[in-house]
Amino acid sequence: MRNMKKVLIILSLMLALAFGATACGELWDSGDGGLEPRERRASNQENSYEEQESEDNGNDFVTTTPEITVTPEETPPVTTPAESDEEITWRHMKTEEERYEMLAETIMQAFLEKDTEFLSDIFEEDGGKAFEFIKELEFSEFERTGNEYNESIYNHVFYFNITVENGTDDIFTQGGREWELHLSEGSWSVVNQFSPRGMVINKSRREWEDFSSFCYRFSNDLSVFETMNDFNLLRDKNTERQKIWRINSGYEPLDEKQIEKNFYHTLFHNLDWFYPYAGYSEGNINTFMELAETHYGMTNIEPEVACDDYERGLVLPDAHGWYWCYPVLISEELTGTNATVVINYYGDTAYMFAAKTMKYTLELKDEGARLISTELLYSNDDLVLARGST
Repeated sequence: MRNMKKVLIILSLMLALAFGATACGELWDSGDGGLEPRERRASNQENSYEEQESEDNGNDFVTTTPEITVTPEETPPVTTPAESDEEITWRHMKTEEERYEMLAETIMQAFLEKDTEFLSDIFEEDGGKAFEFIKELEFSEFERTGNEYNESIYNHVFYFNITVENGTDDIFTQGGREWELHLSEGSWSVVNQFSPRGMVINKSRREWEDFSSFCYRFSNDLSVFETMNDFNLLRDKNTERQKIWRINSGYEPLDEKQIEKNFYHTLFHNLDWFYPYAGYSEGNINTFMELAETHYGMTNIEPEVACDDYERGLVLPDAHGWYWCYPVLISEELTGTNATVVINYYGDTAYMFAAKTMKYTLELKDEGARLISTELLYSNDDLVLARGST
């Protein structure tokens, strides 16, 4: 029943728009000349049959067709499983707002029942361990105090008073507290914030400084969540990481040079993302080598490996889809031409559980930011970084 509830809740939200198309299909059919009302098409068909019958009656020859009686095969009656009251209620929800209200209540009920499996699923927490702590807590109250629709970010926001009797956790402290739950209709994730009411979560990169976004793109695109100050090591570290990953995942091993080429494609995609004027259309290896040295201090790129067409010095940045983490900017400080940035990367889509905390040191020049070092300040090995993709 619990799995059925999850399917009904999540899929019904994703397929809500399909209802309009289905209702439309009940009234309209597509014919050779385009769409026309089904009622009109039926009327036209009846007129056509009457005209055909009139023409047949005027013929000199009458053809009779022997009657053929077909006895249908007996088929067992089709039975469907009985729906629960909950499933029937969900199916007959009339408005989108009602659906989101029921989803919010279901999530709160999951906390009360300590349904960690459902919570990990709906919060897209792939590690599966983040919600284990709630088994030690005693929730005595979940009272909804209000809700609103945030049109600017397409979020249905619900407010709850949550009372914890014996909470000693950093997230749910003992006593009563008001929380806000954001359910999104315009995002790849359903739940995209769950936090104490009024807490500022600086997750919109549009409000960050450009050099902070630069740091995020570096870690996100190149999967760098460790302490480093020599980025010439990126290629070798990536090669070793990819070898281990392919072995653990059961994939056939790749030639080391192919792994290196894949790394260069990703690196050039990262550089091109920030500086689209730099040469995506040209694809010149010299352009990307200059960018890698300017922004990461890398001087060990091998053109014969990196190039897709070595004779002409052409490269093709990796044209993969969009991949992203769930970051929150903790701080950004600018002192003269130097900058320091601290970013949390989360293990869930609601920004509850920080998986990594990274600190970046940069030098700002006329030609752009140069990354001096990265430092891993915090890591929770029980969490898997939440990732979105297209």
